[in-house]
Amino acid sequence: MRFSNKSKNEKLFDIGSTFRQLRLRKGFKSAELFSYEHELNRTAYWRWENGENITMKNFLKLCDIHKITPTDIF
Repeated sequence: MRFSNKSKNEKLFDIGSTFRQLRLRKGFKSAELFSYEHELNRTAYWRWENGENITMKNFLKLCDIHKITPTDIF
């Protein structure tokens, strides 16, 4: 397991930023439309992209939506 000097908040922001980039690559300019299309809570999804805490269940759901594995994020 790799350890880094990044704080928990920086890591969450990096994860959110990665999901934002994946959303944009799918052609969704709006987080609201993306969350609607994938039956995600709009406010919660916005928070995840902006580095707020995400549950493992939702993290895995986003990985499934983007057809990636959790290790692809890290």
